[in-house]
Amino acid sequence: VAVDPGNDFNRSDLAAAYLARGEKSARARDYADAYEHLSELSRAPNADPAVLFNAALALERLQNRIAADRMWKAYLAVDGSSSWAEEARRHRSLLAALWSKALPAVTPEMVVTRDWVCAEPLRARHYAERTILPDWATATLRGDVESASRSLDLLRDAGGRLSDCSHETAFSTMAKQLRGQPGSDGARLRAAASAILALQKAGDVYANGNGHEVAIAYERAFEALRGAGLAIDQLAAGMAAFNYNYAGERERARRILDASPKDEKGAPGWSAQHDWADAMVHLGDGSPFQALELYRSAMRLFQVAGDQRNVAAMNMLIAETLTYLGADDEAWSARLHALAALGRNGDTRREQTALNEAAEAALGGGYPFVALAYQQAADTLVPPGEDPSLAAYGALWLALIQDRCALRADALGSIQRSRELASTVSDEAGRARLSADIDFAEGVVQQEEDPRRAIALWSTALDRARATGSHYRAAQLLLARGRTARRLGDAETALGDLTAGTNELEMQRQGIADETFRTSYFGRGTELFDELIGLLLERGDARGAYDVAERRRERTLLDAYERTVQATPAVAARVQRGLSEDEVLLQFTVLPDRVIRWEVRPNGIRTTFVLVHRDEIARRLAATYETAEGGRMSPTQRDALRWWDDVLIPSTVRSDRRLKIVPDVLLTDVPFNALLDRTTGRFLVERTSLEVSPSATLFLACRDREMFLTKNVRASRPPLKLVFGDTRGVPAMSLLPLRDASDELHAAA
Repeated sequence: VAVDPGNDFNRSDLAAAYLARGEKSARARDYADAYEHLSELSRAPNADPAVLFNAALALERLQNRIAADRMWKAYLAVDGSSSWAEEARRHRSLLAALWSKALPAVTPEMVVTRDWVCAEPLRARHYAERTILPDWATATLRGDVESASRSLDLLRDAGGRLSDCSHETAFSTMAKQLRGQPGSDGARLRAAASAILALQKAGDVYANGNGHEVAIAYERAFEALRGAGLAIDQLAAGMAAFNYNYAGERERARRILDASPKDEKGAPGWSAQHDWADAMVHLGDGSPFQALELYRSAMRLFQVAGDQRNVAAMNMLIAETLTYLGADDEAWSARLHALAALGRNGDTRREQTALNEAAEAALGGGYPFVALAYQQAADTLVPPGEDPSLAAYGALWLALIQDRCALRADALGSIQRSRELASTVSDEAGRARLSADIDFAEGVVQQEEDPRRAIALWSTALDRARATGSHYRAAQLLLARGRTARRLGDAETALGDLTAGTNELEMQRQGIADETFRTSYFGRGTELFDELIGLLLERGDARGAYDVAERRRERTLLDAYERTVQATPAVAARVQRGLSEDEVLLQFTVLPDRVIRWEVRPNGIRTTFVLVHRDEIARRLAATYETAEGGRMSPTQRDALRWWDDVLIPSTVRSDRRLKIVPDVLLTDVPFNALLDRTTGRFLVERTSLEVSPSATLFLACRDREMFLTKNVRASRPPLKLVFGDTRGVPAMSLLPLRDASDELHAAA
């Protein structure tokens, strides 16, 4: 395919190979690779039936039931009689059987039927929460003892089934509490009834919106239920916390959660909702790892409760968090589990959300046609006329995906549909935000054919982003506008926009509390820094480009060292002053199609380019760690080490110079000490003294600290050394024990 990309037979065979590997690996990436090759082929007027069959199979494995069914139908349109057609019909039948179309209304008979409750514990719990308990409360307050008694009988029986099927004993316990004893305090029961109706009222408020007012209603219900001693107060607390968090009032959300201890044994479903709300509070605080653990705890509790719909919801949130943290393969595994479960359970609203999120993840992962299939499936689940804002955003996102798939006419049509839907949104502020987002999207679609219109659209959207303090959106718009101005030859405007964009990223970064989020957020702005570096080099400003390249670097260690997120990266002149005459700092910046090599010396900076694509870097890294049997260096590994030496180490670096290396993040795993000289066969560590640092700024900070300690501390006491190394080997990673390493460590110490 690389040699002859236009050969459809080769592309079809490659897709089949990915599909076959996916059947063994169960990796979403293999199925996505397969579909990317098959998608374009499947749209040809006379598409090969094998292409359509394999495309449908790939979509099925990607848990896109709607797109898969369409593709099976397309296959049967060209082959309706072969044995493969029978297989296609079997797949369509299975899809129809697995994924439900509609759910019947719950009846009292259902919630006392063990088989139904075991199959639908969430709906049974909701019926008890939203129908049985309010019916009892209403009857109690109007003095209808007979109706109240019937409701408690139903609550007892439904609670028994829930206890059997999902370990939910709270409803049976409440039935006993509310039944009371002869002569029991009627005032207590009326208070309990009022508290339950307060919870129902909060639910009515929630049905019409969310945020602060909803949170207050649930908090009042929580206080009343807690006062009545009813376990359902956990539900009210969780909902209050959800909505306070949504309104940005995380401290109030946390206070409610702290006041409502979980009962994992008696009410695993409500306890799971407690963890869910707690996770969202932690995520809002910028603590994704804690949020991830809470989501996983909530998923475990939902599994205990047999609540597969909310297990799917947790998988969605886990996938979203893992994607943000860069664990893409693990995220896709969770995402596919969520999509499969949501389709089977008939929860189309959540399924639509999951499909939207899958489309975004696929596009971000470089799979535009997979993203297109997900987004088109999501759009079919939006009920006509129900939520114009949601439908408008769906059309907008579809336009961006279509543009990435080079389907410009389709993209412009989706933009127009999005504008029409936006005009019907009643909320003025929401309509303004939506219009700005549509301007951004249309600019993206128009930038090649009508760049000046694109710039005008982005300028309008930029005004809105700045007015609302959206630094990241402003940075996106400045990147788009600056890149287009650069393409039009307006270097001054481009320089201003790209510089302003990096400043927007810096301002947002300083406001993020959690270091993991700071790192991942700043990493999302790499494209902007790369564009600015390229422009400055075009203008002959090597020092300015170097300064931007140093700002571009990840700063977690620097933040920790300086004890502030506002530490200023070193500029070229500062780096030069920090080097001694016998030192050379070799710094790398990896752009999509080249590596920039900065050779910094006390008396100047030399910039050279190595034309190598990022994909080739990834391939060479894999080869670098390919060992032969017995742990010996393989020919492939030896060749990779020679290649790195040729590409990264300039001939101007002499052995009498001490080498300081600052790799780009993509070069972090390069074993610089082991690079092999093609002529002499000597390792780099044998040719020169070298150190590796994440950034020039951190290197200088550590050197300054070393000098301070030498001058002020070590003169009065002997220096301490910590020497460590793993000499035992790691068989699972094919790493053998290092002979004589222990002696070397003791000698160094």
